[in-house]
Amino acid sequence: MPKYVACSDRKAPWALGAAGRMCRILDAYSASSLRVAARRGGVEAINDPLYGAPQPLLRFDSILCIAEPRRALERAVAQAGDALEYALAEVVGMLGPRVRPHLGLTGTLALGMHRAGVSDVDLVVYGDRASERMLEEFSSLRGEPPGPPRRVVGGVRIAPPTDLSWRRAGVGGISVSWIGAPSRPASHCPPLREWRHLRPPRGRAHIETSVEPGQPGALLYPPCVRTVEGLFIVSYEYNLALHMYVGGRMRVEGLRAGEAVILGSAEHPGSLVLLGRGENIGSLR
Repeated sequence: MPKYVACSDRKAPWALGAAGRMCRILDAYSASSLRVAARRGGVEAINDPLYGAPQPLLRFDSILCIAEPRRALERAVAQAGDALEYALAEVVGMLGPRVRPHLGLTGTLALGMHRAGVSDVDLVVYGDRASERMLEEFSSLRGEPPGPPRRVVGGVRIAPPTDLSWRRAGVGGISVSWIGAPSRPASHCPPLREWRHLRPPRGRAHIETSVEPGQPGALLYPPCVRTVEGLFIVSYEYNLALHMYVGGRMRVEGLRAGEAVILGSAEHPGSLVLLGRGENIGSLR
């Protein structure tokens, strides 16, 4: 997902060593924004037959820096020297031993191109159990008042509205967020495991179904849950994860691809409406 490119704008707040100033080209985390960012950054989009859709492809010699999330986290905590790195160290220290070993760091802080007062702390949590524990523990962080409830996330209409405080918090005036990731790509989602044989979307789908609560795959990217009828709901918008984890009776509109209903696509983001909750897991606020 192209997000920053080297630029000549001296007002750009980010800088990456000898590469100089970096400008952000991604407006939001969504499939439609990805297409716009690729055009802005001059990233070539190639029709990939494995996915049946255009994919932005980077030449290896165009990469300026590579950050491995776990090592990036260790490095940033060890050398904490500014407000952002101190906030990261504080957050890591507040999380319990069941979560800390499974953390990684992404974003500008991981690349060393962050700017205090502008950048955020972006954490990744590896594995389903660690992600479930993170959901439990994250609410204990000393947060700021949550923002207004969101009715649309990444183009997907969502109900009931949620303020996203389950995965975003303010610590010392700095925004901290997290996302769950499988230990191996797509290992948590059967429709996506055979990535060489993904079925292309075949029109829109409208279903009313039930989802068993507490499915760990809901908290990993992309959130993926099985319905009682045996279909799968897959969302490329992570902010739907809590709704999918809570489960229950729901109405879903998206793209149909084989045994899956896809949410968060550029062609048709879709919607998810909880009609009845599976069980009382926290609050959707």
